[in-house]
Amino acid sequence: MTQLSLGPRTVTAPEFDGPAPTLRRPRRRHQVPWWFLIPALVIYTIVVVVPDLQAMVYAFTNWDGLTSHFDFVGFANFVAAFRSPYALSSLVNTLLLTAAVTVIQLVVGLLLALALNSPVRSRNVLRAVFFAPVVLTSVAVGYIWKYMYAPTGALNQILDFTGLSALKHDWLGDPSVNLWAIAFLCVWQSAGFTMVIFLAGLQGVDSDLIEAAHLDGAGPWARFWYVVRPLLAPAILVNAVLCVSGGLKIFDQIYITTQGGPAHTTATLATLTYTDGFVTGDYSFGVTLSVILTVLVSVVTIVQFRLMNRKER
Repeated sequence: MTQLSLGPRTVTAPEFDGPAPTLRRPRRRHQVPWWFLIPALVIYTIVVVVPDLQAMVYAFTNWDGLTSHFDFVGFANFVAAFRSPYALSSLVNTLLLTAAVTVIQLVVGLLLALALNSPVRSRNVLRAVFFAPVVLTSVAVGYIWKYMYAPTGALNQILDFTGLSALKHDWLGDPSVNLWAIAFLCVWQSAGFTMVIFLAGLQGVDSDLIEAAHLDGAGPWARFWYVVRPLLAPAILVNAVLCVSGGLKIFDQIYITTQGGPAHTTATLATLTYTDGFVTGDYSFGVTLSVILTVLVSVVTIVQFRLMNRKER
């Protein structure tokens, strides 16, 4: 025993005859070997990176896509692309279609998510119903709506049956409405996916914050705009990026329904790339359009991320 003097008092402390305790080193977290990524990186490089690099090289040549001979022509293909009235009209159609699909899809997806996030008895069934078009292939959706939009199709028959015959159109043949008809079918197919992402974001919103805002007198719009909307910023960013990048690359639905016609009124950069490269045989010009589309998608996506990051600061 060891006696310790604490002022006027003396305390006896027990002695330990065993070995001194040793400090344990913190365990390192198990790290997954990085070489597990090699198979996926090899496949991605062969399927994506190498063709993209080849396309960037062929865009500066006059290669016909059939022979191994080609000559470098500099920026001649890019100059021809920006001088071509078809390419410029396709660029305008691409931007208009992307803007329409993005805005409408974000609004519809958010409204569906807000409605189905409430305690409705059939909300699970309704979620499945609204998400069902997402699992359909774009080709199937294109054919479905091609028959719906036909002059004697279901849509015009419904308008005729309900006494709205004045609204009947040749939905895919009328240049004043065909691009918006394609935008509608794209939104119909993809709004369910946007809804699911917004639902995931709404699950992370604390209900106590909404209840506190309600007790402070905030109305439904104020509660959404000042409480829910800031917390949905990550979901809005993800949906906006997916909608914009997907809208710029829409191909299947347009090619199945109109093939870019009539008179290139529904042609986009994606469809014009295919027709010039594989239908008319102007391979180098088609590759040039694909490079322009790739750059456009990359620039728009980067700008979106920069704007969202600036708003969050």
